[in-house]
Amino acid sequence: MAPKKRPETQKTSEIVLRPRNKRSRSPRELEPEAKKLCAKGSGPSRRCDSDCLWAGLAGPQILPPCRSIVRTLHQHKLGRASWPSVQQGLQQSFLHTLDSYRILQKAAPFDRRATSLAWHPTHPSTVAVGSKGGDILLWNFGIKDKPTFIKGIGAGGSITGLKFNPLNTNQFYASSMEGTTRLQDFKGNILRVFASSDTINIWFCSLDVSASSRMVVTGDNVGNVILLNMDGKEAAWHPRYNLIVVGRYPDPNFKSCTPYELRTIDVFDGNSGKMMCQLYDPESSGISSLNEFNPMGDTLASAMGYHVLIWSQEEARTRK
Repeated sequence: MAPKKRPETQKTSEIVLRPRNKRSRSPRELEPEAKKLCAKGSGPSRRCDSDCLWAGLAGPQILPPCRSIVRTLHQHKLGRASWPSVQQGLQQSFLHTLDSYRILQKAAPFDRRATSLAWHPTHPSTVAVGSKGGDILLWNFGIKDKPTFIKGIGAGGSITGLKFNPLNTNQFYASSMEGTTRLQDFKGNILRVFASSDTINIWFCSLDVSASSRMVVTGDNVGNVILLNMDGKEAAWHPRYNLIVVGRYPDPNFKSCTPYELRTIDVFDGNSGKMMCQLYDPESSGISSLNEFNPMGDTLASAMGYHVLIWSQEEARTRK
């Protein structure tokens, strides 16, 4: 049976390379300015109650001076440093570099907001992004070639989960509000439907893939979870630093919202819960609903409404 073909278009993506000589300021530099602008406003200011979700949340932690990783590893080899302390040193070194991240490139390929993204497992400059209309973009921001674009069905086709096939990276798994979890290629062919709801009232809202176990897991909107192997049969299972990346959503309806609060990307320590770093660009000040590092951990992709943002170190940008 021939693979089913999905519609394609040659829609031109808006790709923007940020100027190298322009340095965007950090959230700490911008916050006093934002407070000043707020003070000039005519409306009444809102207060944060003591029982708010974010009440009392401290700002980014002051990082201690970065210790030599080579020295820490040598101490571990001599038995003078535990492995957790080595991991902490590596994480601390990474957090020092993360503070210098700025937006490297930006794309606006969709007519609806981005709803899912996945990094290519072996190409650190390639990311796949899905939209609320079912469109899928494959973008290698390291080259100037036109990105691959697969047109979706529009309303009701939202891509809720996206993962590259670890056994063949020319293919990907996608779950959608269309009511399927499927395997397809970047030419638009549907190679296999792993799960189908056959009703508009039930759709698939989550997806994950395990390369080591060769497993696919997908969940629907009524709480059912389906575990399958990559051959489509039933089966069971189980990433670098313990850091949580979250896009801040300062909604005025929340008691915790403050008038000068920036829509930052916050990085928390997974062990202590403390905020370690914030990323912000005043030229791209929307809410980053999706944030994910590439497999190497040195580049961050964010989805902000219709835009896809690529964050990287300023030094890396000047080398390109």
